[in-house]
Amino acid sequence: MEARQVDGGFIINFPGDLQYNYFGVFGISLPISVSRDQLIKILDFLRGQFRIQLINADSIISWRHVASAALKALRSFKYGRNIAHSIEMELLLYCSGKRQIKDALKISGLSEFVKDFVLVVFGSSEFDIHNGLRCFLDLCSGAKLNLDVLSNRSMDHFKRLIELFNVVEDELKSVSKRGLSAWDALEYILIERGCALEVYK
Repeated sequence: MEARQVDGGFIINFPGDLQYNYFGVFGISLPISVSRDQLIKILDFLRGQFRIQLINADSIISWRHVASAALKALRSFKYGRNIAHSIEMELLLYCSGKRQIKDALKISGLSEFVKDFVLVVFGSSEFDIHNGLRCFLDLCSGAKLNLDVLSNRSMDHFKRLIELFNVVEDELKSVSKRGLSAWDALEYILIERGCALEVYK
């Protein structure tokens, strides 16, 4: 897996025989909160051309968290182990570590009103990623790329992730004993939740 930082996010090249070998993950900020329904209408319009998904920024610890989930989602489709009918929804399952779509949406789906969120694009080339991103930004009034959305290191965000994913203190301490910082330990745990989903399918 090769990752390259670009304006507002990362473009990842996945090797191997996958449905999509390129994946983009970007932080997006809006000047004011908008309704989830308004953003979903934009997605619905674009999904005939692109494989695009929006993720609740409060449920993401890093771009690696999302990229790991994307690779697992692609593998699940390759080997016929997918739970969801679309790669976009399968991604949310792995981001959240949940087997049920309704549970995944509660964790990784957008809240009713949104100001900051994560945009992901699957594609067959880097051009597809840039094109999907550009089309979304053109349709979403006032939307700006914001890398900070993918690297929020506030204590409030840390606490939200602990609560959202129900991470117990003993689990965090156990992983931290490996010499990892609290943030790196939590990132490891959240990515492993996706790994566990892949194993137990």
